[in-house]
Amino acid sequence: MKALFDLIASRPRPVALFGGMCTEVNEPVAMALKYWQIVQLSYAETHAKFGTADSQETFCLEISFRDNKQFRRSSFQLYPTFYRIVPGDRNLNNAKCRLINHFGWKKVGTLKQSDEPRQALPHEALTTKLEHGYGIKVLYTAGVTRHEIDNIGNELNELKQRDVRILVVDVAEDMAAIVLCEAYHRQMYGESYVWILPGYHSTAWMEIKAPNCTTEEMAKVIEGHFAVEFALVRKDDRTHVIGGKRASYIWSELGRESPNIWQGYLYDGLWTLAIALSQALGADASFSHPKLLSAINNSSFEGVTGRVRFENNERLGLVDIRQWRDGAYDDVGHYDGASDVFSMKTDLKGWIPPLDATVIERKKEYISNVLFIVMSFLALTGISVSLIFLFVNIRYRNHRFIKMSSPNMNNLIIVGSMFTF
Repeated sequence: MKALFDLIASRPRPVALFGGMCTEVNEPVAMALKYWQIVQLSYAETHAKFGTADSQETFCLEISFRDNKQFRRSSFQLYPTFYRIVPGDRNLNNAKCRLINHFGWKKVGTLKQSDEPRQALPHEALTTKLEHGYGIKVLYTAGVTRHEIDNIGNELNELKQRDVRILVVDVAEDMAAIVLCEAYHRQMYGESYVWILPGYHSTAWMEIKAPNCTTEEMAKVIEGHFAVEFALVRKDDRTHVIGGKRASYIWSELGRESPNIWQGYLYDGLWTLAIALSQALGADASFSHPKLLSAINNSSFEGVTGRVRFENNERLGLVDIRQWRDGAYDDVGHYDGASDVFSMKTDLKGWIPPLDATVIERKKEYISNVLFIVMSFLALTGISVSLIFLFVNIRYRNHRFIKMSSPNMNNLIIVGSMFTF
């Protein structure tokens, strides 16, 4: 922080800072920079706390002075000058909701890591959006923690007992294998189940040794799951983007210089600041901080990672939807937050979406006409014979042999037989 304040105290004072990968650094820096209206644009910050309502909501503070009974009203925001070029959980949650809605699922269960705000905060927003925005019923939300791994099985048992078939998971990378291993031992996998996991931009989590599960067992339980993650590069990579070159060419050049998953967002972030500074200066070269903030908020250009647009300091960006099939991920769909467009492939290699719950259908079964006629004939024959026996038993009730055979009991048996037929 000393280096930051030294930078702020220098002349000329900076008007913007670019960077910051770690939340532990970004949070105190962003909270400090707002007092000097210095913009911070991060190319790698994905923590949900910067996308919550509190981060951009204006709070009002009212102070009373006893002497003159005057009131002073002030307002402040947590991170009013903090922006991030990488799409946040708002985009990911929209993509998950659209994915679930696309397949017509109306009942889901969710599982979140309660002891990690990075997963818990967006998960709460997701369940609210599912129920109030799409009319999808969340049957149960399970909570797991690193310190209570043994409780994962109990939570999965509850989900299974409620007949949950569609499961949306928000857990850290090192917890995913443990959760799915427990799901394997409860037969919560296969054609009747769908797991929607965070995208980790890696398959390393699958190689984590989960207790009580072999490699073959893990391969079974992860088959067919969906991963939802922010896109690294735009889909139409032959489009000419900012700078006048094709996205595919810029992506390959960036890969040669500094290959990492953030390279596209680094490029688009620098262009965002450059364009915003140019617009803030204007023709008369008169700069002001409000102009810079307004220029970033109104950004709209084609970048390597898609169209660059912001709303409430959040990037509206691209989200990839991938499905694990036969040992590899297939790109099956994507969501564009800038245009609010969702698209899915029609051919999913024979995969059929399961039902979201066990369906109980009650149907009337009818016997064949031939069987009905035969059984009716036999019943009528039995009734007719019973009537004959009843007539004989009553007509000749005083006969010696009839008396010896207990006629009253015989009559009762005959009447019972008639009712049986």
